[in-house]
Formats: sequence, structure tokens, C-alpha cells
Amino acid sequence: MNILHLLFIILLTSHFLTLNASNLDKPEHRETDQIAFIHTNIITGDGQTILYDQTIKIDQGKISAIGSFADVSIERQYQIYDMTGKTMIPGIVGVHNHLHVAGRQADARLIAKFYFAFGVTTIQTCGARDGNQEVSLAKMANSHSVPMPYILASAPYISGPSGNPNMQPEITPKQAREFVREWVEKGVQWFKVYRHIKPNVLNAITDEAHQHNAYVTGHLCSITYQEALAAKLDGFQHGWNSVSDFRDGKTVGQCNGLRTYIDELAIDHQSVKDLQDLMIKQSAFLTSTLSIYEASISHRKPIADQWLPYFHSTLIDSYNKQRASFDQIDSKREARFGRIKAFDRQFFQRGGLLGSGVDAGRFNLPGAGDLRNFELLIEAGFSVPEAIQVLTANGAKILNLSKRGQIKVGSEADLVVINGSLEKDPSLIYQQQWVIKRGRIFETQELRKNLLGKYH
Repeated sequence: MNILHLLFIILLTSHFLTLNASNLDKPEHRETDQIAFIHTNIITGDGQTILYDQTIKIDQGKISAIGSFADVSIERQYQIYDMTGKTMIPGIVGVHNHLHVAGRQADARLIAKFYFAFGVTTIQTCGARDGNQEVSLAKMANSHSVPMPYILASAPYISGPSGNPNMQPEITPKQAREFVREWVEKGVQWFKVYRHIKPNVLNAITDEAHQHNAYVTGHLCSITYQEALAAKLDGFQHGWNSVSDFRDGKTVGQCNGLRTYIDELAIDHQSVKDLQDLMIKQSAFLTSTLSIYEASISHRKPIADQWLPYFHSTLIDSYNKQRASFDQIDSKREARFGRIKAFDRQFFQRGGLLGSGVDAGRFNLPGAGDLRNFELLIEAGFSVPEAIQVLTANGAKILNLSKRGQIKVGSEADLVVINGSLEKDPSLIYQQQWVIKRGRIFETQELRKNLLGKYH
């Protein structure tokens, strides 16, 4: 090949890449089978790795190649996007992401759209207000062309005396087994037990669920973590805020006793480490829900003003009425919050499987609260790759979704494109350009614009 021929090929290739890269700001929302992203930085989701100036190829909704721009060839049929200056992370996997919000009227479909508009591509709902609605919505949302996250629906909560009206009332062990079988037949794999669950009912639920390859998680009070582990509970919600093992004067099977431990017992006390090690030994996961606790601390201000445009006028009125209290310093809850964060961090550092979820409420917006969790994990001492791991790969592992949560060859192409270097500026987690669901590109700005004024 002579030098003129070689130069011609180089110029032609450069022209082709330029033409394709011009699609950057206007992605075609079509069933594109073959896409290539070039010059992108990648936080892979493994808790350590950040890759620079990479190419990602997507075929049939899955990642088929990752490598440096110089090493990965791109065939002519690929639609190419230049991602210079941007960061790509896995789609967020939320494992405490209800499709209802306490005290709010927003319906499940709207809440699902909020999650997706902030980069949450998979959710486990962690307790249903309307289980049948969730199952129905999940079937529709699990298409890659629908701008909602994939939904792993839950059965209605199972509690005991003093449960909320939307929860399964106090039941016998036999009724608990029938309840599990009923919802498994409807397609549900996740069950949530709540604060007043009775020990014999918990044992029946976990045993029956595991016989049907289903899982049980819990927001506990009547049951200690050690008792729940003996009953083979799969995971725990809210961490230090719901541990009842250290309550003074607690009665077995009752949600009672003094909570002095929550403010006084050292997080690095050997008894706390032993409990966490027992959780880890039994492969029980823990879900961090930092943003909902933060929303209860007056001086931290539950939401940033940037999210007010998404609120319905009636909710803005409610927010403004409480605004006067936002400047009152709550040093006790602030100190407790530090301990809640430290419990999550210590569990993770000891090798525990830590996931994340928003548990939206208290003006904490679905989706936006998931991103706030990322910032709060950074505040707790996690590195940027570690925090992304908690929000993505760990959530996928909790849900047994081996093809989601990481950017690696063979994974489903569920991705989020962030404008700028997340490594240098974690606050850019909100500055998302695209959310990608199994290779289909959705513009974040358009998704969010359609939600303005609708959350109520």
C-alpha cells in the first residue's frame, strides 16, 4: 500500500467518525442494534476501576467490547457518539425504591418515571401498597423501550399488630405460608416484613419463600438482627436506625425497649463488629437509606431548591410552611446521622454486601434521593468508585441480576452518561445527559421536563 492510498483511508475514516459523532446531541430514539461510544471515561461499578478515553460497543442491547479508543475497531454499521469530557456509569439499581410514598398521592407509574429520569434503571420496590398494581406495572415497564426502570415487584408488607392500613394484618404462620404462595404465583419474588412481625410468622415466611426461590428483607424492630439471621432473613433495611439487638429492656418478639444504644454504643465496639460479621457470614445484605434519614434533620434542609419545580403547587405550600424550621440546628440527630453512616461504612469495609435505596418521603424526591445517597456515601468516607459500586453492582448482586450493575463485556447496556468528571466533582452525579436502557438512549432533559410540577 503506497503512502497516498494510506492517507486517503485515514481521511475517509476520519470523515466517517466526524459524521457519526455529530449525532451526539440528538440521539435517534430507535431500535438501534449497534452503537459505539468513543472517548468516554468509565466508572465500571467494581468499586475500584476508572477507565479513561475508552470505547464501548453495544450490540443487541448488550456490551460487546470495551477498550481504549486506539485498540477497539468500529465497523461502519455502528452509530457512533463522541463522549469526550463525559463519564459513564452503570444504571443505578435501587433496592429500597417504593412505587408509593407515605402521605403522597403520586401514582406508581409517575414515581417510576421519576426514578428513570434520574438514572435509576432497575428497582426492587421493597414493600407494596398495591401489590397487584406493581405486578402489572412491572410487566409493562420491563420492556427496554419504556422510559421506566425495570421493576422487581414486592408483595404487600407483612407486619403484626400496629401495622399501617396498607400492610398485611397480623396473621398465623399457616396464613403466612399461604400468603407467600399466593404472591409467588402472581410472579413476585420479594417479600418485606415490617416492624411488628412475630417470630413464628417470620420463620414461616422465610422458610416458605426460600422453598419457592423467593427472598425476604426486613425493616425490623420486634425482631433483633441475630434472631432474624437465625430465621434466615436475606437482608436488612436502614442499618443502625433499625438494629434492636442493643435495646435495653427489650422483650422477645416486641418492638419495645430503650434506644440509648443508637446514640451511645460505639460503632466500632466489638459487639457491633460481631453482629456485622455474623451478617456477612450468612450472606445477608444491608440496604443504606441515608437520604431519607437526612431529610428528617431540620438544618440539612430536606431538598435543594433545584427540585422544587418538580413539586405540585400543593406540595410546595406544605414545604414552605416547614421552611422556617429548616434553620434550627438539630445537633442530636446530626450526631446520630454520623453514626448511621459509620455503621454502613464499617459493614462495607468488613466485606458486607451494602446496597442503596431512597425510601422516598419527607420531600425527598424519588430518583433525586438516590443520587443524594451517592453524595452522602462520599460524605461517609466512601471513594467515588466505591459509592458507585453500592448504587449499582451491589444492588444488582442483591437482586441476583448478574448482567446488570457493571460496565463489562456481556452486561446489559443499562448506562448513565454524566456531563463532566464525576471522579473530580461528585456533585455532577445530578448532571446527567442520557439514561440508557438496554442500549436505547433517552435524553434526561426531556424525561425531567415532562415531570415538572407533577409530584404531589
